[in-house]
Amino acid sequence: MNHKIINNFLPIDYFNRIQWLLLHPRLEWFYKDYSADMNSDDGHSFVHVFWNEGKPTSDLFKEFYPFLEQLKVKNLIQLRANLLVRDNKYSKCADHIDFENSDNTTGIFYINNNNGYTLLGETKVESVENRLLLFPVNVKHASVRQTDTNRRIVLNINYT
Repeated sequence: MNHKIINNFLPIDYFNRIQWLLLHPRLEWFYKDYSADMNSDDGHSFVHVFWNEGKPTSDLFKEFYPFLEQLKVKNLIQLRANLLVRDNKYSKCADHIDFENSDNTTGIFYINNNNGYTLLGETKVESVENRLLLFPVNVKHASVRQTDTNRRIVLNINYT
C-alpha cells in the first residue's frame, strides 16, 4: 500500500490551537445519516466543512493556513473535520474513496488519541493525535469507530 505516516506533523503550539478549536463545545457539527457512503448502512457521523468546491465554507478556514502551508498544498479540493461518536463495539464504516481524480492526495490528520483507526486495505493506522496519514486519493479506505472516547475527530484533506 502506497501511504506515508508523519507523526508530530505540526509544531505543538499550533497543534494545540487546532485541537482546541475542533474539540471546543461550541464548534458547529452537522449531522449525516451515514459515515462514508450515503448508500450504505455504516452508521451516522458529524462533519464540519471548512473548504469545498473552490471556496471557504466556514469562518474558521483561516485557522488552517499554516497547516496547508506546511503540507505544501497547491490546489485545495476539500478540507473538513469528521466526528464519530463512541460505539460499544468496533464498527467499520464503508470502504470508499474521497474523489475520483487519481492525481490528488488524501490526508487524514488525527486530532485526538483513541482506539479507533483507519484501514487502508489490510493496513491499520491508529488514531494518534498530531499524526498525518497521506495516500493517493483513489485508494479505498475506511474508518473504524472507537470504543474508548466520546469523540474521534480527524481532519480530512484532499489536495494536489
